[in-house]
Amino acid sequence: IDRTIARYRSVAGLPESSSCNQRSRTAQFWKTEIDEMKKLADMLEARNKHICGADLPLLDMKDLKQLERQIKTGVERRRLLSEHINMLKRKQKALQDENACLQRRVS
Repeated sequence: IDRTIARYRSVAGLPESSSCNQRSRTAQFWKTEIDEMKKLADMLEARNKHICGADLPLLDMKDLKQLERQIKTGVERRRLLSEHINMLKRKQKALQDENACLQRRVS
C-alpha cells in the first residue's frame, strides 16, 4: 500500500509522505553528526600528539604559545598537588605520633 501511495504522490507531483521526509532528515542529521565527531576526533588526536611532543615543527607560533601555557598550567597543578600531599603526610605523621603518645598514657 505504501508503495502505491508513494507512486501516486510522485505521479501527481505531491510531496513525499512525512515519514519519508522524517527518515531523510534523520539520516542527514546523523551523517552531519558523524562528520562533526570525526573532525573532533581528528582535532583531539592532533592536540594529543602536540602535547606528547610529536609534530612540534608543524605548529605555528600561536599554537606553540598555547601548548606552552598548557604545560605551565599542568606543571603548576602538579606542584600544588605535590605540596598538598606532602602537607597531608606531615599531618598524618603528627597525628600518628600524638596517637602513640596517648596510647602510652593510657597503658
